Amino acid sequence: MKRIASAALITFALTAATVVGMTGTASAATGPSCSDAYQIGSTGYITVDGATAASVKQYYSPSCNKNYGYVYVWQSFRSAHSHWFASAGVLTTSDNYNHASQGDWDVTEIWSGAASTASACTAGYGFLDVTNSSGSSSDGYHQGTGQSSTRC
Repeated sequence: MKRIASAALITFALTAATVVGMTGTASAATGPSCSDAYQIGSTGYITVDGATAASVKQYYSPSCNKNYGYVYVWQSFRSAHSHWFASAGVLTTSDNYNHASQGDWDVTEIWSGAASTASACTAGYGFLDVTNSSGSSSDGYHQGTGQSSTRC
């Protein structure tokens, strides 16, 4: 069962990368288009293979009335792995739906798109998967998810 769930997550991640577009270089993601966005709730963490690998945050913009997810991949993880896939989104906690998810390969940080979820209970959501040089998962077990605290 765990292997099936892992395969489904990997398929989702690879599909998201195809939709978002893959890049070969690590770079910082562009932040929210609304400059007044600020962090809401407390930071969450993604653990991969028993080690904390990334931070997950949620931001809110009053002027745009939008939420954003954000993932920062820690240097210790980046130094220990040559390839990974990271994604960020905004999770509505009532139905566990991941809104405005964005993902990319070998990035230090990634922002979600703008999520129209300000009236819902939400959390920033992140996914991190260690991949081999072909872009496929190492064996389906070297991945993790995390979320910030919930904000209503």
